[in-house]
Amino acid sequence: MKATKGRLSPALYVLDQVLESKEFKETVKNQAISSSAVNSAPLLCLNLNLPGEINDLVNGNRKESKGEQKTRSFVAPWTDEEILTEIEEYRCYQEGVQVELDHQLAIDINQKEYDQNQQGIECECCFAEFPFENMVQCFEMHLFCEDCLQRYVKEAIYGQGKGNLACMAPECGSTFPRDQLEKTLAPDILAKYDERCSEESVHKADLENLVRCPHCDYAAILAPELKAFLCQQCGKETCRSCQVDWMEHFGRKCEEVKSEEAFEPNTVLMVDQELLVVFIGAVGTRDVREEFTGKIFTIPG
Repeated sequence: MKATKGRLSPALYVLDQVLESKEFKETVKNQAISSSAVNSAPLLCLNLNLPGEINDLVNGNRKESKGEQKTRSFVAPWTDEEILTEIEEYRCYQEGVQVELDHQLAIDINQKEYDQNQQGIECECCFAEFPFENMVQCFEMHLFCEDCLQRYVKEAIYGQGKGNLACMAPECGSTFPRDQLEKTLAPDILAKYDERCSEESVHKADLENLVRCPHCDYAAILAPELKAFLCQQCGKETCRSCQVDWMEHFGRKCEEVKSEEAFEPNTVLMVDQELLVVFIGAVGTRDVREEFTGKIFTIPG
């Protein structure tokens, strides 16, 4: 950043040029970048081919013709541990991107070969053909494509709220091995699946004094003498009996809280559209039951 006078865009360009330079690659090869080697790291004199516009930003030169290139030599003091760390992180990022590209290329080539040789395996759910590497199987060896299993798991844990993943094949009561789920599901989906399985295990155990948070799926055993349940996951405190927020419930019985919720201050009973409106709440109540027609609506407020 010092070499580019604190300007981000030129710095990123220079950093990319440095990583691709022969001098830097030889330095990395001959001397590992580490905290112990920082103080003894040599200065690198790099000849970078920078566009004229970037040179103008760096040096404050006059604007040159569009597309003109300049060759600028400068001494980069690669003795700053923070700079070396950033360079190493950026290099690792580039390697990760290249690994992903290579992996996708291998998948595409494999798919093309299967299509040419007509050796695809049929999914027992959608009946499309896929390479064997893209299939998952239950304990009874029924094969499904990854997309079908992903949709099935999402529907089970989000739509139905269950963690039991029975095989999708007709008349098969088997389940899917753990390694097949880890291979197919995204980390957040797999974590949600494990959470559903834990909930079902707790529910089946039928533990005494087990209290569940009404705002999330957290559950814990609460001592019988405690009336308020403080969730360790979302941090909300509720009544263990009626599950109303404890700040609104404190000092009152559950019956009082429920009766108050039945008639909120913004509830209006319409007796006659032309004559009478009955307000129930903090303002008070006018008794007009003999003329009540049974029309109810709520005014937002």
